[in-house]
This record gives sequence, structure tokens and C-alpha cells, in this order.
Amino acid sequence: MTAQLYEMLAVSLYLHGTQSTGQLAVTTGYHRDNVIKSCRKLRNEGMVEACKPKRMAEQIWYLTAEGAATAAQLVEDEGFDARTWPRLKALAYHDALASEVFVRLVAETRKATACGVVEWLGPRLAARLYPVDADRSRSLLKPDGTATVVLPDRQVDVHLELDTGAQSLGIAAEKARAYATVLAVRGHGKENVLFVTALPGRVENLARMLKAGVAVWQKGAGGKEPPVGFWVASLEALEREGALGKIWLSAEGRLCRFGDLPSRARGKWSTDEFVGYRVDRYARDAWGRFARIPAGGTREVHGR
Repeated sequence: MTAQLYEMLAVSLYLHGTQSTGQLAVTTGYHRDNVIKSCRKLRNEGMVEACKPKRMAEQIWYLTAEGAATAAQLVEDEGFDARTWPRLKALAYHDALASEVFVRLVAETRKATACGVVEWLGPRLAARLYPVDADRSRSLLKPDGTATVVLPDRQVDVHLELDTGAQSLGIAAEKARAYATVLAVRGHGKENVLFVTALPGRVENLARMLKAGVAVWQKGAGGKEPPVGFWVASLEALEREGALGKIWLSAEGRLCRFGDLPSRARGKWSTDEFVGYRVDRYARDAWGRFARIPAGGTREVHGR
């Protein structure tokens, strides 16, 4: 079990990004005591590092460049470049908050039969799904994660933008225009961007700025409907009512449950593809299947 858990922890941190001890217990399916022991062993081997921001209740774990290189080999990620692996300590608090949104979706959906989260990619891999600018120096979109949430009869494709209040509200309008522009070219149908804020007082203002950004995009697109819906909620509301609850405020001011967000027909997902489902034998191919993302954003995502 130990070697299997080491691999699962490394792969989870690589695919999904920085996570707390409790979050890793959910995403790997192992008891938190086992997670702590294994993470400490990996830290001693130079594979992971940890920190504990004052605002967090437990330690946050993230991969070193050496650990990321090992995990990239496990999932056969040919696009990995150790030279571009960032120093994650400075981003740990922000990234762990972003992971909390997805972990709550994992925990809540798996209570229902044959439901769960698939293709969850953290910020480093999610940025590689999208086109790059003219000099190929950066992705045009840099979400804090992407995933498909599989419900009983449909699936909801989501992108996450985590707001800690560090950026001005006007950035939300710029991001709305960027998402509408890029996703219109991709043509996957209606997708969703979840703006989740650590500051409950910013929810309505964020919704207004998103509405303004969409209006600017529509003006340039001849009045077309955008290919993406924008929704805002607070981390406080997620904790109080759950990620599937009636907490999602649309850019137009409509409050919805998660299941009411734009969706498409459910793909043929098997239970062992859901994040947090642990099998006795480590299924490396199941993890690696959606981690093979070439640099430059050429991969089709959520394509089932």
C-alpha cells in the first residue's frame, strides 16, 4: 500500500495542484493519518514541501521540481519542463483555496450513485489547455483549475477563478471577455466559469463586473450569446450550504443550484475514473489518460 500511496499522492499533487492534508485524503481515498505519514516520507526524500499559512487549519503540500519530474513520468506527460516549474510556496494559500472548491465537488457528488468529478486539472496543467499569445510566452487563459462534474443524467464543464481580493474588481470584466473570446473559438458548447471569492462582500460586485465584460464581448460579436456562463459564490457559502447548493449567482443576478448550470449529455464514465475513487491496484493509465497535455493547448478537453 505504501508505494501505491506515494505514487497516488505525487500524481494527485501534479494533476490537481497544491492541496492540504485533508484534501489529499479526499482525492486519494486514503485515511488522513496515512496521508500525513506518506507526505512526510516524500518530504524527507525531497519530493514535496509543506507550509502552514496562518489562515489555514492544516498543512499544505506541494511538489518540488524533482517531485514534479517524477510525477510527470508516472503520468507520461511529455510536455513537462522542469525549467518552468514554479516555486509553489508563494502560491500555496491561493492554490489550496482553489483546490477546496474541487474537493467539495468531489466529496458531495460521490454521495450519489455513479456521480463524481473527472478530468480535474490544477492551474499549472489547466493553463496548457488554451492557446498561447503571439510570442508563445503565456497562455491566453490561466484558470485556477478545470474539471467535468458528472451528474446522474448530464455533465457540467467548469473552469475556476479563485478570488482572494488581491486583484481589482475590474479584472473580472477582462477575464469574462477573454473566456468568451477563447471558448467561442473552441466551440464545445456552453461551458461555465465559477468565480469563487474568499470575501463574501464581493459576490454581487463580481457578478456586475462579469455582466459588464460579457456586454463588451457581445457588442464586438454582433450580439451573439456568449459560449460560457459566469457564476459567483463565496467560499463561506460553499462551506455553509455545499458546492451543489443554491449558492451560484449568475452575471445576470439569478441564484441557482449547481445542477442548474449549463450542461451537456453525460459521457460514458466509469466509476474508477472519478477523482477520489481508490482501487486496490493502482491504475496508472486511468490517471495518465487525461494528463497527457501537449504544450500550446492543442488538446481537446472534456470530449466524451
